[in-house]
Amino acid sequence: MLRRWPWVLLLVAVQAAICLHYAKFALIDDAFIAMRYAVNFVNGQGLVFNPGEYVEGYTCFLWVLMLAACAALGLDPVIASKLLGALFLLLTLVVTAWFFPTDPKRQVWSVLVAPALFAANAAVSMWAVHGLETAMFTLLVTLALRADLRDHGGERFRAGWSAVGYALATLARPEGAGLFGASVLFWIVSRPGRLLEGAIWRHLLGYAAIVAPYWLWRLDYYGLPLPNTFYAKVGLSLPVVLRGMDYVLDFFAGPGALLFLALVAVLLVGRRERRLAFLGWILGAYLLMVALEGGDAFPAHRFMVPICPVLYLLVQEGFSGICEWGPSTRSGRVLARAAMVVVLAAAPLHEWRMLKSAGVEARGAIVSRRT
Repeated sequence: MLRRWPWVLLLVAVQAAICLHYAKFALIDDAFIAMRYAVNFVNGQGLVFNPGEYVEGYTCFLWVLMLAACAALGLDPVIASKLLGALFLLLTLVVTAWFFPTDPKRQVWSVLVAPALFAANAAVSMWAVHGLETAMFTLLVTLALRADLRDHGGERFRAGWSAVGYALATLARPEGAGLFGASVLFWIVSRPGRLLEGAIWRHLLGYAAIVAPYWLWRLDYYGLPLPNTFYAKVGLSLPVVLRGMDYVLDFFAGPGALLFLALVAVLLVGRRERRLAFLGWILGAYLLMVALEGGDAFPAHRFMVPICPVLYLLVQEGFSGICEWGPSTRSGRVLARAAMVVVLAAAPLHEWRMLKSAGVEARGAIVSRRT
């Protein structure tokens, strides 16, 4: 474990430098919506955008509360949002590096692929310091999934911290509820008879104990069960779904990302491990949610950032599996690792190309596609 720390700290420094580059520039305009709610709340006017108008115009309750706490302490919400975003992102990188239980038999390089890809993804760092809740949600999702595998990956289902992680992720963004549902469905389907176990009901109750009071408060405070942004932007229609599918496919455009998909496919076919099947299931469920939501109006694939740790972990395990059970000769193992180097080099170039082509200019400003 100690051998891993110097490399992880190096990756943290790389990602911090990229965050610092993008932090020098202005926030995205949507960030100021949450900040206005936070400042009005601190000033005693309630969680409202305009005093007296009780409309839930945000989808990041936990982020609004965090910004309100910063404002109450006298901190500038703009600076606080950048610092918190960078901090959450760096913590996500560390969690990704120690996502799976430590295995002394594994070589150090085999557990550094995912954090290296995460650190080199320019879009991930850019979205962390543009004032939105993206980095916080990414950290909470990664922590929830990590706890989930420890709670439910053994022979018996245990109610543990994963329910809390999913609940906090739900308070950060609505997609957290979808991930919790996908998780519960996976463990029930993968092990018939699970509904009869008491632990799964304690798991559901633990999640509901946090989310249900919030949902009831929202219904009483704003008068609607979902944020107003849902009714204004989301609707299950063919044009919306087609736009969402195009959004997801655009993320996987380019040679580096295509190799990602090929490695994930090889992984799922060649290594029949429940934990990897679970991550593949979560990846598919999240991509489906993004497609049904119609993607995002802004460029650089903001909605794809929270699932990047899962994608990169699958790629990492795919490389490890190929090197373990694929090549039977020394030359074959050398070729497998050479392929890994190619993908590691191609992926960051792919992400930087996406930023440039999507309208994220060199000065760090985001040009919206919205009309």
